[in-house]
Amino acid sequence: MFDVIIPVTENSLQPLERCLGSLTSQSVSSWQCYIISKKPISSEFKSRYPSNKLTWIVSKTNDSKSEYRNQAVKNGTNPFLAFLDTEDTWHSNHLESFIPHTKNTASFFHTYFQEGEDYIKGRYLDSQHVLPNTASLFYRDTPIRLSTLVVPRQHFETVNGFTPQLDILEQVELTVRLANLPNVQPQYIDKLTVTHIEASIENEDTFETLTKISDWGRINASLVTMTKPSHITEVYWTWLRRMSGASELKGQERFDEVTPARRITEAYAYFPTSPLSETTDEWTHLMTTEDEEWAFLEDL
Repeated sequence: MFDVIIPVTENSLQPLERCLGSLTSQSVSSWQCYIISKKPISSEFKSRYPSNKLTWIVSKTNDSKSEYRNQAVKNGTNPFLAFLDTEDTWHSNHLESFIPHTKNTASFFHTYFQEGEDYIKGRYLDSQHVLPNTASLFYRDTPIRLSTLVVPRQHFETVNGFTPQLDILEQVELTVRLANLPNVQPQYIDKLTVTHIEASIENEDTFETLTKISDWGRINASLVTMTKPSHITEVYWTWLRRMSGASELKGQERFDEVTPARRITEAYAYFPTSPLSETTDEWTHLMTTEDEEWAFLEDL
């Protein structure tokens, strides 16, 4: 059912060992894993893992993680793609959590993750209110962690996978393009299934990397700076900007002192009333009162 894609760019095998341990501990076995690295990984290390479940690939070119992932995807045939980065681990129920939803039509599926003591969840609850053909606006300013993501292979191939030139923000760029696919919506699964251990972004402060971030930001305008699309009502637009985290109404925002190009939201605690009418079909799938919305916050 799942092809699991793991790119390896660091020299140390300890992070890879940790994430593979979480993979082999999954409660379901309907997966195949494709691990792609710049250099060959020792036979002794590979012998610790089942040869019928893991395929080891050495990239022929010195590319970004995005291109590594694209190469690895081509080696598999399963209908759903799951991505696992070496700085993350999956809880044992991760893949199992998606199985009840795989018959649904969705551009992608995702859960939420834990970083240290914090659960990164608040904004994702908001996605239940996102109207058709506006999901890309929501996910532009509500990035998800790649290791929480499952993508139907057909949709991944339709958008031509990851953009090879990107080695940062690649998951945001991919999910925005997936969210723009017609007649499908992203689906959030309200389960904690991933732990982020540590950052391993190489050369994150280089001029080249920060230039890529700035260039991408200009092409894909944030809800902070973009003009309201004509097909969106003013009420819904105001709500969408709040719920996306694009304004301070969603939480107190600041710039990272180490990497100024990154925006950090310190709080996920603002749930305005949904702009949808209670008489609409969509409302049956949503939290129906503001009190119930705030009740979700008490569980965070």
